[in-house]
Amino acid sequence: MTISQNQFTLGTVAELVCPADRNPQRVYVHNQETGTAKLIYFGNKDVNLTNGVHIDAREFIYFTLNRGEALYAFSNPAGLKLGILRQKADE
Repeated sequence: MTISQNQFTLGTVAELVCPADRNPQRVYVHNQETGTAKLIYFGNKDVNLTNGVHIDAREFIYFTLNRGEALYAFSNPAGLKLGILRQKADE
Protein backbone atom coordinates (compact mmCIF):
# COMPACT_ATOMS: atom_id res chain seq x y z
CA MET A 1 0.00 0.00 0.00
CA THR A 2 1.10 3.54 -0.76
CA ILE A 3 -0.02 6.45 1.42
CA SER A 4 -0.04 10.07 0.33
CA GLN A 5 -1.49 13.24 1.79
CA ASN A 6 -2.50 16.63 0.50
CA GLN A 7 -4.26 19.83 1.52
CA PHE A 8 -6.54 21.98 -0.58
CA THR A 9 -8.06 25.42 -0.23
CA LEU A 10 -11.38 24.96 -1.97
CA GLY A 11 -13.51 27.33 -3.97
CA THR A 12 -17.19 27.16 -4.85
CA VAL A 13 -16.60 25.16 -8.04
CA ALA A 14 -15.89 21.41 -7.88
CA GLU A 15 -12.23 20.52 -8.22
CA LEU A 16 -10.43 17.20 -8.42
CA VAL A 17 -9.09 16.25 -4.99
CA CYS A 18 -8.38 12.56 -5.60
CA PRO A 19 -7.62 11.40 -9.14
CA ALA A 20 -8.79 8.08 -10.51
CA ASP A 21 -6.38 5.17 -10.32
CA ARG A 22 -6.29 1.75 -11.92
CA ASN A 23 -6.46 0.20 -8.44
CA PRO A 24 -9.02 0.75 -5.67
CA GLN A 25 -8.14 3.40 -3.10
CA ARG A 26 -9.23 4.50 0.36
CA VAL A 27 -9.59 8.23 0.89
CA TYR A 28 -9.95 9.95 4.26
CA VAL A 29 -11.03 13.59 4.03
CA HIS A 30 -11.13 16.15 6.83
CA ASN A 31 -12.80 19.55 6.92
CA GLN A 32 -10.06 21.48 8.74
CA GLU A 33 -12.18 24.53 9.49
CA THR A 34 -13.75 25.54 12.81
CA GLY A 35 -17.03 27.29 13.43
CA THR A 36 -20.44 26.82 11.89
CA ALA A 37 -21.82 26.98 8.36
CA LYS A 38 -18.50 25.92 6.80
CA LEU A 39 -19.43 22.95 4.63
CA ILE A 40 -17.35 20.91 2.20
CA TYR A 41 -19.22 18.94 -0.46
CA PHE A 42 -18.06 15.76 -2.23
CA GLY A 43 -19.07 13.79 -5.30
CA ASN A 44 -18.24 13.31 -8.96
CA LYS A 45 -17.24 16.09 -11.37
CA ASP A 46 -20.85 17.33 -11.43
CA VAL A 47 -21.19 17.75 -7.65
CA ASN A 48 -23.19 20.78 -6.52
CA LEU A 49 -25.18 22.05 -3.53
CA THR A 50 -28.21 19.92 -4.33
CA ASN A 51 -26.55 16.57 -5.06
CA GLY A 52 -23.34 16.56 -2.99
CA VAL A 53 -22.60 14.84 0.30
CA HIS A 54 -21.22 17.35 2.80
CA ILE A 55 -19.29 17.39 6.03
CA ASP A 56 -19.34 20.14 8.64
CA ALA A 57 -16.34 21.91 10.10
CA ARG A 58 -13.93 19.56 11.95
CA GLU A 59 -15.65 16.43 10.62
CA PHE A 60 -14.13 13.71 8.47
CA ILE A 61 -15.45 11.06 6.13
CA TYR A 62 -13.97 7.96 4.54
CA PHE A 63 -14.49 6.90 0.90
CA THR A 64 -13.60 3.73 -0.93
CA LEU A 65 -13.01 4.53 -4.59
CA ASN A 66 -13.21 1.71 -7.08
CA ARG A 67 -10.89 1.41 -10.05
CA GLY A 68 -11.31 4.45 -12.31
CA GLU A 69 -13.30 6.56 -9.81
CA ALA A 70 -12.22 10.09 -8.92
CA LEU A 71 -13.35 12.38 -6.09
CA TYR A 72 -14.25 16.05 -6.44
CA ALA A 73 -14.96 18.66 -3.77
CA PHE A 74 -15.94 22.29 -3.27
CA SER A 75 -16.71 24.46 -0.26
CA ASN A 76 -19.44 26.79 0.86
CA PRO A 77 -18.23 29.42 1.54
CA ALA A 78 -15.11 29.58 -0.63
CA GLY A 79 -11.66 29.32 0.93
CA LEU A 80 -12.19 26.36 3.27
CA LYS A 81 -9.31 23.97 3.94
CA LEU A 82 -9.58 20.25 3.19
CA GLY A 83 -7.06 17.62 4.28
CA ILE A 84 -6.82 14.29 2.45
CA LEU A 85 -5.08 11.03 3.28
CA ARG A 86 -5.06 8.61 0.34
CA GLN A 87 -4.16 4.93 0.51
CA LYS A 88 -3.91 2.94 -2.69
CA ALA A 89 -2.90 -0.59 -3.52
CA ASP A 90 0.52 -1.01 -5.08
CA GLU A 91 0.74 -2.72 -8.40
